[in-house]
Amino acid sequence: MKLKPTIDTEPKQSEKQYKPPKPVAPEDKTFMLAIAGKLLELQKKEGISTAELCRKVRISRYTYLLITTGQVYWNSENVLKLINYYGLEAKLFFKSL
Repeated sequence: MKLKPTIDTEPKQSEKQYKPPKPVAPEDKTFMLAIAGKLLELQKKEGISTAELCRKVRISRYTYLLITTGQVYWNSENVLKLINYYGLEAKLFFKSL
């Protein structure tokens, strides 16, 4: 007696497909670079390496690179993690730009 092939009754989860980050529009570039500059200034003042900082806030070094070079629109959660690491209030951080 042949067994019937089992039918998978559960729908297959769709795999996430990589979508490259959206490049920053020229009109937003100044703002993005101001944030990048402030974050790099704070890192330098703190005297922490990029690898250590990223490990502590749990973001990838590549993500940090993209944020600090102003190349892409960043995820606000990641920037808020960085701001919080330095003990700053987000509202004051953005006002200081």
